[in-house]
Amino acid sequence: MGGLEREKKMTSCLVMFFVVVFAVLGVAVTVMGLIEFITDVLDRRW
Repeated sequence: MGGLEREKKMTSCLVMFFVVVFAVLGVAVTVMGLIEFITDVLDRRW
């Protein structure tokens, strides 16, 4: 019974880890896209 509890905890930890990784990746992609868009707009303005 104890082993099953430990496995459940491991699974939830893995899920949390993947959620964090995907969140960081999404934020990084969004920031990069925003920076490219802003530089594009500034280039067009000058």
